[in-house]
Amino acid sequence: MTVSIWRYSHLALFLISSLFLIAAALSGLILSFDPISEEFKSEHNSGLSEINLSELIQSVNSNFDETFTVEIDDNSFIKASIIIEGESKQIYLSPITWKQIGNVREKNSFFQFVTNFHRSLFLKTTGRLLVGIFSFFLLLIAFSGIFLLARRHGGFRHLFSKVHKDEPSSYWHVKMSRWFFIPIVIISVSGVFLSAERFSLLPTCKNEEESPKSQWSGKNALDLITLADITKLEFPFSEDEDEYFLIDHHSGKLKVNQFNGEVVLMKSFRNMHYLTNWMSFMHTGEGSIIWSAILMLTSLAILFFMISGFSVFLKRRSKSLSKLETQTDKTTAEIIILVGSESGNTLELAHELFNSFLANDKKAYITGLNTYSSYPCAEHLIILTSTYGNGEAPANAGRFQNLLRTIRQENKLSYAVLGLGSTSYPNFCSYAIEVDGLLKRTNGFNELLPLVKINNQSSKEIQKWILALNDLFNITLTLPKTSRIRYTDLFIVKERTNLNSDDTFILFLEPKNNTLSFQSGDLLEVLSFENEAPRAYSLAKYNNGILLCIKKHPFGVCSSYLADVKLYEEIEASVVSNPKFRFPTEGNGVMCVANGTGITPFIGMLNDTLDSDSNYLFWGIRTPKSLGIYSRYLEGLLIHEDNLFINYSKLNKKYIQENVITNIHLVIALFKNGGVLMICGSLQMKEELFYLLDKELKSKVNKSLEYFISKGQIKSDCY
Repeated sequence: MTVSIWRYSHLALFLISSLFLIAAALSGLILSFDPISEEFKSEHNSGLSEINLSELIQSVNSNFDETFTVEIDDNSFIKASIIIEGESKQIYLSPITWKQIGNVREKNSFFQFVTNFHRSLFLKTTGRLLVGIFSFFLLLIAFSGIFLLARRHGGFRHLFSKVHKDEPSSYWHVKMSRWFFIPIVIISVSGVFLSAERFSLLPTCKNEEESPKSQWSGKNALDLITLADITKLEFPFSEDEDEYFLIDHHSGKLKVNQFNGEVVLMKSFRNMHYLTNWMSFMHTGEGSIIWSAILMLTSLAILFFMISGFSVFLKRRSKSLSKLETQTDKTTAEIIILVGSESGNTLELAHELFNSFLANDKKAYITGLNTYSSYPCAEHLIILTSTYGNGEAPANAGRFQNLLRTIRQENKLSYAVLGLGSTSYPNFCSYAIEVDGLLKRTNGFNELLPLVKINNQSSKEIQKWILALNDLFNITLTLPKTSRIRYTDLFIVKERTNLNSDDTFILFLEPKNNTLSFQSGDLLEVLSFENEAPRAYSLAKYNNGILLCIKKHPFGVCSSYLADVKLYEEIEASVVSNPKFRFPTEGNGVMCVANGTGITPFIGMLNDTLDSDSNYLFWGIRTPKSLGIYSRYLEGLLIHEDNLFINYSKLNKKYIQENVITNIHLVIALFKNGGVLMICGSLQMKEELFYLLDKELKSKVNKSLEYFISKGQIKSDCY
């Protein structure tokens, strides 16, 4: 219950604040560039701690007719207000020559515009108040999020334990929240503080108080104070003894005798002054490239959290029991499936089990553990549940224990409990263990199967459990090959190449299962590690084995794993049929378009066809050197030499999609003859090619790209 309150609070605060957070994050992202750009300007100075005020005063008096003020800003620029040749100017000074090195520029109008928007949303006082309120909401979102994260990992001491590899939006939402929690808290706290200070809501006290000046007694303060110690020096108007140097020192304000440097009056800053300055720095990053860069990344992170958080919310909503199209009446069902699910993954498996029972003419009913009730005709109870955080019940299972105590079933039920979780968490499947124990201690329940615990939805373990159910019910339960449940096979690495200049390599795999069926264009899903999601690669059927062309990505878990496999090593993978990307059986011609490793399925397809004169291959790679590892596999392609177009993008400064458009007459002739255009490679290449093709086809044959797609003359498998 507590977790639900925190989760709904986290979601509600996000929804309420979403528009503001978008505006604040985007404007904050833009403003973070301002301090960084300022740091790289030529007026930036170092070594100010080695220059005292006496040296400064003597130098500017000798170089200019009159000096009013000298200021040191957050970026260590020396700005002076002077009169030279009878003209008043605001200039930058060089601390070496004490000459003018530039005129003081007004703040960039664009940054000024964004600053005003960031501070008040152009709503003046009302806007500043709203900024303060929503900054506080951001703080609450951060703390509710970190609380949920701690509960997910089994307590704050496990907060930085390994993150279970889930769908990308959820995985990176969790992982990045640990990196950016502190910067987000700093941004929100400083934002709230500055808003409160603007409306005088902080403890009222003077920022200055007169203090003893004994530390300067008998000393020339102008010789002791350096430029690094001050923010502003105001010159006396005349040489009258009643006129003084006025210094804004980091510790307070000083009035100094212009002749002997004696401190006449000293007013020290109180703590509130330092706190305000510190909060301003932490919120803006003025004067620090490193902190400005962190603020920039944090603004990007806030935008990412909004997108990924909303994505997780929508996906959880989509994996709902209410989505079932067919449901047996619970009063007549013989098999009851109860589900405890936090993220929806366990629910996905339960849906598939439920549908499989229906396919075997079994009366089944599925519901959440929290809606457990009386089932008059039930004979079997099957429970699938995950575990949340430190051994707690998932979101839809917290009331099951009380319901089990109060509800009595008319018949004795045989039960089986399946726990799903990850051994990377300290309390692996502990809620499933608790449920199994409750049923053992409750009258009216007999164990159908011993408790089974599944690590990371292991396909092998799930299959064993399904086979056990098959034996008990004397039926054939099967689970479809979804993105999370795989029937895997073993493959032996028979050949492999080294990485080429593009970090690409080729593997030739031989299946250990001689009856395994696959075709070029199907997908091979490889499980690199048990707690990682499988990665799909388009395959070529080559010499009765599987050919894979793979690019190793710097942070690619699966591509890095495959790049390290040795000859004759076994790997676990699943063949996934891809019937929408098959080479046409009719000989009306095919044009294959690929970039990079997208060539893979076409190696197999063009090795199997005999109609070489009407087939084309357009392939884009970076350089001729990239071609080396592919050479032996391209030699057997049954394609006419004039129909092969290889584009080297780094040399030609153009991409394969442009090469296709250059030969648009071939595409048009292909479509007129009833041929098919097949595309494999990057999604960006496909989208750009589709855009260019649509434009050309409308112009030359008065038909849109969509027309040929609807006729089945365009097939694509892009990623």
